[in-house]
Amino acid sequence: DIAAYYASQTINVGKAAEDKVELGQTLYRAGNTATGVSACAACHGPDGNSLVPNWPKIAGQHAAYLDRHIRLIKSNARPVPEMMAIVGALSDQDIADIAAYFSTAGK
Repeated sequence: DIAAYYASQTINVGKAAEDKVELGQTLYRAGNTATGVSACAACHGPDGNSLVPNWPKIAGQHAAYLDRHIRLIKSNARPVPEMMAIVGALSDQDIADIAAYFSTAGK
């Protein structure tokens, strides 16, 4: 019942600084070949609603929440094997920019 309730809720898309959103969107859609960062969209889909069954929808999440969890994954405090190589190549600024973009993206 709880899952059904949350699934039925409308996502309220956040706001973030435009420059961070643009940089985050570039990383999300194209990655960064110079640093070995894969495009997030490859797994999380064009709108952040996930292409992989049972993976969470990340579009519209709060930037602070996303930033914290990406950093937890990077430090292995929250092990997510599928993401370790990708987030390991992200700089602190990359993480902040991606979190800003996701917080404003999709529904």
